[in-house]
Amino acid sequence: MSRFDRVAGVGRCAVVTGAALGIGRALCLALAGRGMRVVAVDKDAAELAGMGGQASIETQVVDVR
Repeated sequence: MSRFDRVAGVGRCAVVTGAALGIGRALCLALAGRGMRVVAVDKDAAELAGMGGQASIETQVVDVR
């Protein structure tokens, strides 16, 4: 059992920042694949739009300056 497996079962909702690309995107897809509701947050609206097709992933575009 990995650390990720233990953490993924703790709650039913996760907020992932930097979710449009790379590790953030992979984490969103992995958590959603384990049945969690995911709020994917990123400043890149175009890249984040591709995540909206997943039923358990909600996307939010945020640019904090």
